[in-house]
Amino acid sequence: MAAMSLPTPRVVLPLETGWEFRYESIDGPVDAPNQWRPVEIPHDYSIEDLPGRSSPFDPEAPGSTSTGYTLGGVGWYRRRIQADPGWRGRTVRLFFDGVYQDATVWLNGKELRRHPYGYTPFYVDLTEHLDFAGENELLVRTDTSGRHTRWYSGSGIYRPVSLVVSGPTAFEPWGLLVDTPSLESLRVRYRIEGPTDGATLRLELPELGVARTVPAASEGAELLAAKGAEAWSPEHPRLYDLACAIERDGRLLDRQTLRIGFRTVQWNSEQGLLLNGVPVKVKGGCAHHDNGCLGAKAFPRAEERRVRQMRELGFNAVRTAHNPPSAAFLDACDRFGLMVLDEAFDQWTRPKNPEDYHRFFNEHWKTDIESMVLRDHNHPSVIAWSIGNEIPERAESDGVAIAKRLVAAIRAIDESRPVSAGVHCFWDQPGRPWKEIDPAFQHLDIAGYNYQWREYEPDRERVPSRLVWGTESFPKESFESWMPVLDHPWAIGDFVWTGLDYVGEAGIGRFRHPGEPDDWVDPQIAYTVAGCGDIDLTGEIRPQGLYRQVLWGTGPGIQILVDSVPEGGQAYEVSGWGWPDERASWTWPGCEGRTMTVRVYSRHARIRLSLNGRTLGEGQPTRASRYTAEFKVPYEPGELAAEALDAMGRVLERRTLETAGQPAALAAKADRTELAADGMDLAFVEVEVNDASGRRCPLASHLVRFRVEGPFVLEGVCSGDIRSTESFRRPQRRAWRGRCLAVLRSTRQPGEGRLIAEADGLDPCEVAVRSVQPGS
Repeated sequence: MAAMSLPTPRVVLPLETGWEFRYESIDGPVDAPNQWRPVEIPHDYSIEDLPGRSSPFDPEAPGSTSTGYTLGGVGWYRRRIQADPGWRGRTVRLFFDGVYQDATVWLNGKELRRHPYGYTPFYVDLTEHLDFAGENELLVRTDTSGRHTRWYSGSGIYRPVSLVVSGPTAFEPWGLLVDTPSLESLRVRYRIEGPTDGATLRLELPELGVARTVPAASEGAELLAAKGAEAWSPEHPRLYDLACAIERDGRLLDRQTLRIGFRTVQWNSEQGLLLNGVPVKVKGGCAHHDNGCLGAKAFPRAEERRVRQMRELGFNAVRTAHNPPSAAFLDACDRFGLMVLDEAFDQWTRPKNPEDYHRFFNEHWKTDIESMVLRDHNHPSVIAWSIGNEIPERAESDGVAIAKRLVAAIRAIDESRPVSAGVHCFWDQPGRPWKEIDPAFQHLDIAGYNYQWREYEPDRERVPSRLVWGTESFPKESFESWMPVLDHPWAIGDFVWTGLDYVGEAGIGRFRHPGEPDDWVDPQIAYTVAGCGDIDLTGEIRPQGLYRQVLWGTGPGIQILVDSVPEGGQAYEVSGWGWPDERASWTWPGCEGRTMTVRVYSRHARIRLSLNGRTLGEGQPTRASRYTAEFKVPYEPGELAAEALDAMGRVLERRTLETAGQPAALAAKADRTELAADGMDLAFVEVEVNDASGRRCPLASHLVRFRVEGPFVLEGVCSGDIRSTESFRRPQRRAWRGRCLAVLRSTRQPGEGRLIAEADGLDPCEVAVRSVQPGS
């Protein structure tokens, strides 16, 4: 069967270039040409270096630790648009995937829309306001003044913008909704704007040989059989293209192609969560929306990298804490098989900060929840909705009434997915018993427990119909929060806080050795990054993530970690969201002869530890020991090895740590060396300090300088150091534990180039890259 090949009258123009920006704290649109500078979208003005400084951090920032000491403020964006004569008689809309926050849009001096929420998509109809005789001036104002967020939000037009031109008869914005009632059927709901007399709707799945043509109406639904469809799942994220077209007398009026997946989601309190009819355990991580050194900028390649990192560690699900993600993030979740708990809000009517979304909730909640569900509905990766996180009024009568309205608004669009929320204990009301939280779960399909794994079994006895998952858990309680999930079908999973590290909530995952500063106590910048993620800003798996791989069986069956403090050393503090300062390292100069604590994490029943070929002892990691075997080992340089043995003493698996020599050279590895010359593609380059034998030097802290040659730009730099106050934008970064990261971005000019990394006293390194025309 031939697929549709008619030209489409729908035109989608990405608006990435041609923008100008100015940073001000003023009221009303102004024109001051000398203060405008060119920028490209996506853009985040909070991640940029402050004027006259070499970093974005300010100890007087209103957000303090919450925003990682970065600043917000008022930002203005300006762009000229030349209306094409072919647009006459058509509908012209401007689509924003996300603008943080309190966006106001003008065209030619006329205010067209205000959109306060910084995380939901919205569009502006330009049709009646375009000047076809001259240039049109588009102006966008954003305002992140004051204390408006509990984490790093970024500021500005940080997600894509596009201009969409459609004909008089066309699909409405988000006017195509796809469900899969079974693994071999497809329901398409549609809404069409404009006259439909004499028009037909044509639906095609070319790969499955499915096609249907029916008379079009302003709205309707079609059920299609799709025999032979492969199911979408985390293990096999199969996607199909669904072509939807409106035609009249052989002429194409509109066409959209959707990427869809066949999968079913069911839930009940006896079997738990079923994906495609099979019970599934959710191995989840929470994730804020920033991309580390890129700030909030939602480059598709950066969003894909975050998804791939989570999948490679072993996560099969993500909770988008605490807001809807970018469309690009969900696209990547679809492709790589990461299930999504899609969350709407962090607050309703009661504030967590003076300038947060609570100011706008009563007026805008319905529009925002609907735009989230409409935009995200067709993503097979989205398996559940969340209406909020740690809502202050969660168990009060007003909060219960709001929850009912939010759930009803979701179900008016989508009844195929469960609804949940992240609910916390009464830490804000000391002495109030946990069981009084029940009203917060009244309208939810799945009860989301934040840090309350101890309540799972008592609550199940008290409320036998309750289906639960951990919507947040402490990294150091990973074992305790996972065991109920293994033991009970009605405990369906856990989302650790967090899967990915992030800027802001600075230092919540900290460990602090004696004498180190702590800005949770002292008035100074001691941390800028959270430090609680299983994966750090450079993409390296932290010790807690290595443990999680063992716990879940998603990576190597053995991990060796060494506590940083020898026996008899001064104890250090670990925060609630922290993890002990242990390292996958056997390089401890100055500790020769001192006893180190070595922890071997494994699900194997028998572990043998040796040092330089000498057996030190055996351990039996079991559930009772949290799958941990602990050894006390006097330090001497060399090779530390852990082996898993079977009952006959044969080696099943082996893991080693080797002492590194003196730093000798830099080494670089890029996740890709060929980029699209579209100005949006990225290469993430990991740079390490190595010894002469190529071993990483885990104590190296050299200042690494970067040079870029060819048609590329350095988009960002970072390390895994949560204390760093260095710039994310300057062409240098101090290595932390022998490692840092540089991000290259393509331009719109194809060609060859290279990234060169240098440091005093070390051999330099380079990575060759090339960019090609998109589609070539």
